[in-house]
Amino acid sequence: MKRFLTLTFLLSLTIAAAQQKHTASNYESIESIAKTYRFSPADIIKVNPGLKEGIQKGVTINIPVSKVKHYSTQRPVGFTSHVVQPKETFFGLAQKYSISIDDLKRYNLELYTRELQENERVTIPLFNKTPDMVQKGIQGQKRYVVKPQETLWKIAKNHNVSVEELERMNKKEKGFNPNNLKEGQEIWIPANAVDTTEPQVQEPERPNTNKDLVLYFVEKGEGFYSLERKFGLSEAEIVKLNPAMKDGLKTDAQIWIPKENYDRYRNSAFANVSHSFENSNNSLRTASSPTNVREISYILPFKVADITGNDKMAALRTRLTDNKITPVATDFYSGALIALDSLQKMGYKFKVNVFDSEGDLKKIAANPAVQSSQVVIGPFANKAFNTLAPMLNSNTAILAPLSNKNISLNPNVYQTLPTDEVQQAQMIAYLTRNYGDANVLILADSKNASLRERLERVLPNAKVVTEMSATGFSNALTYGKENVVILQSNDISYVSLAVRLLHNALKVKKNNTTPKITLTTVERGTVFDSNSLSNNQLSDLRFTYPTINKYSNGNDTFSSRYLKTYGILPNKYAIRGFDLTMDTILRLGVAGNLDSANSKIGETSFLENKFAYLKNSYKGGGYENQGVYIVQYDNMEIKTLDN
Repeated sequence: MKRFLTLTFLLSLTIAAAQQKHTASNYESIESIAKTYRFSPADIIKVNPGLKEGIQKGVTINIPVSKVKHYSTQRPVGFTSHVVQPKETFFGLAQKYSISIDDLKRYNLELYTRELQENERVTIPLFNKTPDMVQKGIQGQKRYVVKPQETLWKIAKNHNVSVEELERMNKKEKGFNPNNLKEGQEIWIPANAVDTTEPQVQEPERPNTNKDLVLYFVEKGEGFYSLERKFGLSEAEIVKLNPAMKDGLKTDAQIWIPKENYDRYRNSAFANVSHSFENSNNSLRTASSPTNVREISYILPFKVADITGNDKMAALRTRLTDNKITPVATDFYSGALIALDSLQKMGYKFKVNVFDSEGDLKKIAANPAVQSSQVVIGPFANKAFNTLAPMLNSNTAILAPLSNKNISLNPNVYQTLPTDEVQQAQMIAYLTRNYGDANVLILADSKNASLRERLERVLPNAKVVTEMSATGFSNALTYGKENVVILQSNDISYVSLAVRLLHNALKVKKNNTTPKITLTTVERGTVFDSNSLSNNQLSDLRFTYPTINKYSNGNDTFSSRYLKTYGILPNKYAIRGFDLTMDTILRLGVAGNLDSANSKIGETSFLENKFAYLKNSYKGGGYENQGVYIVQYDNMEIKTLDN
């Protein structure tokens, strides 16, 4: 008996260690917690028997563990129960309540391992779906949304089925014309059909370890270094868990990550949402003193160190024409020169050193002028930057001018371009402040599943739209209320279809009312620059997104001086050089070092760029710029919003 009790105790400890924990806040109920974590109230009570008496603020609640993937992305709005009748099946119950079999089992975990039992009471999740949004399933079939310019023949070919079979499945469907499919139309296809045009990723073999693991999709552009920053795992640790990755990471590959590391990243993804900075535009100039600034250095990729011979000017012209990075460095420094000249007229007299980062970085770092600099701006490339930073005096601040990825955030490092995570966080903060009562819809493709899950956590009342169709959108929208649609995808077909359907929905009236729709994204990719998208439609939808820089119109003093000096208007790199130099020197003048200045100076803004530095102890102790603009398409113009 004693041995049995010991084993039971150990087992309970093991289960408790694997469980997720939730700390109750005011006004929470068992049902609201169940909705959040997508378990049934009964499942919550099974692992927390004491909750039958009620929930008190601050109590820690165990969340059930399920090793089975949940395919529904929509949270329930409530629950009901059903007493199983003789001969009832999973399929019959799913049909009766317009839910999937997966939904039925997911909210009754024991049903994953056994069949239904007569007279037992099961939990039924209730979803916010109108009858028009729910298509009753047919065994052996599933719904498919027609993509732009797709024909029945193309769908059949891509799914390895015959045209005749698709016609047979859909011949009784209202509006089905095999010779005239419409974009966004839903048709039936075989349940086991796989789209051969989509890359099929095989789940990797689970490593032999006692750690609780989760699968993670490697995102575009991610390498071992970025994964180390994200999850705190070295390349060696990742390869040990994923031996197939020893030859390098591939986009969309699945890798095993310890759940502890993944949860820490997921929970801190929007950690800076509530952080606000005081506007310090005026106080920066009054607090800054020229006597505190002594020496700075620029280390930029001019790529001219190797130019020799008599005709250097000809070689320089060739380099500017044939090399992509040299013009960028030149433009950046040309803007910095205008800033330096302006600062000189304001009474600042300090030494400026300029080096070519394409030279020997060790020699550059050892140069007395660099070692005595209060600030170093550059290099551009993250590899060169990460190599140089540890070589500098620890009191010398080094600023990454044009990179927001894969920067080693040492204590003296300043990442001056806001990261993607920071932009996401600022956009979420803006939505939370300005659209607290809105009907929020999340629209994300499979490659943005990780981001979609994070959005669901910080926006628990949002609805996830899983099917794109005119009817689906019409029923998901709330008339007489603001509708905010968060669109996350880098697939132009997906984005263009969503934009067109939402734009068409603006014209659909219910009770003589048209819907108010604001289209947003928390991470604007290059897909929105595509010619396939209509700027008119984006403007009508008031497309809103975060950006690291706003658009100046060229009517400012800097642009006039630049035009007079160089004969052309400044591009974004020249403006970046001006803004960063002005902000850095003025901050340096506050206390003689940037670290001390950050405690006195909040957010500043110049022509196109904002600066608000926040220390990130988790990533190494360096500083990340939190200065992000929220902009919106308005009457075919891009306007800056207050955030």
